[in-house]
Amino acid sequence: MATDTIEAIRTAEQQSDAAEKQARQDAERIVADAEAKASELKASIMKEAREKAEEAVKAAENDGKRFTEEAEKSAKAETEKLRTAAASKEDEAIQLIINSLR
Repeated sequence: MATDTIEAIRTAEQQSDAAEKQARQDAERIVADAEAKASELKASIMKEAREKAEEAVKAAENDGKRFTEEAEKSAKAETEKLRTAAASKEDEAIQLIINSLR
């Protein structure tokens, strides 16, 4: 009977050790899986952030080009107005010079 009890205790200890070993292995696997998923998630987030940054840069470049084009158009229009105004005053200026020489 004492032998049966000792044998039962040994069996229980072996089962406990086996369960503890299995629990450690499961915990290590769970941690490794979590680390792998975290790494994948980080890579995905970084890729998405890079893509959004590239889109923002392209949008800013497009806005800059559009602003430059609009400024050039405006400057050309203003220059043309000044040329037209100067041309219309040319005859008047020549007449004033001629009158002042008389």
